[in-house]
Amino acid sequence: MSPLSTLLAWSVRNAPPVAVPDARRHLAVTCVEACESTADLTLELDRRARKRGRLPRTASTEVYTLDVLPNGMYGIWADSGSEFLLVTLAGPTVGSETRTHAWEEQIAAWAEAEGGLIHDLDTHRVESASDFLGRSHPVDRMALDWSEDGTRVVTRGLRIFGLHELVVEDVPEGLGQELSTVLAWLVADMLDERGPHESRTLTLEDLDAETAAWVAQAIWYEDDPGVVQAGTREGVVRLSNAVPGETDPAPPVLTVDFGTAGLIAWLDVVLGKGTLEPDDPWESPS
Repeated sequence: MSPLSTLLAWSVRNAPPVAVPDARRHLAVTCVEACESTADLTLELDRRARKRGRLPRTASTEVYTLDVLPNGMYGIWADSGSEFLLVTLAGPTVGSETRTHAWEEQIAAWAEAEGGLIHDLDTHRVESASDFLGRSHPVDRMALDWSEDGTRVVTRGLRIFGLHELVVEDVPEGLGQELSTVLAWLVADMLDERGPHESRTLTLEDLDAETAAWVAQAIWYEDDPGVVQAGTREGVVRLSNAVPGETDPAPPVLTVDFGTAGLIAWLDVVLGKGTLEPDDPWESPS
């Protein structure tokens, strides 16, 4: 992160969340040898966006860049090729889910025809075209980047949909799975109701069916064997501007706060607790 970006981030630290200016996507496709013609892909992208030499600071309309670059730039290496295709896309936050999915389908089709792999520069994943498109739900796109000691986690990939990236500090030992589930819950709520809210009330009944099924696996219900305390299935989290670390995604990034009682107490109330392990909750795909 540049010194100016760091200064700006510190100036609004712990203040109410600032708005995300736009949705952005960064993808690279490795080529088996030299990259073949990009004319077909350019034609498809031109139907939805305007090609630019570089992305603007804030994208008020759909724009993209497309470049064929030599192997090794930006740390991208193809096993047998000498080039890769770099595509960056940006547009308004409204409608970003549908628009991004359409863009990704076009790029994945080109990658499959080329026989190369997709390097997702937003989440740091490297996948085949079919595996890449298998992440159809926005929550599947999110990756979780944990610190080496497991006490801090930051999301990657939420800016794809015009959302803030999230960070949780001081995570107690052994709560990685439960926190991963809650972050998926929070992201689904952010997708449903956009805006830089200072607090959000997470309610299981308000989730889409797929995400609700994930979250429900981590909740203790009254009739579960071994239940000690049934979960309320509703909880409040507070959000404030964070100062990203050197390797974190670019701001705006939000700190997730679970209240004065802390994360353990929040999980005990919202998810409940018992003497047996519940079914595996949602985990961020690797």
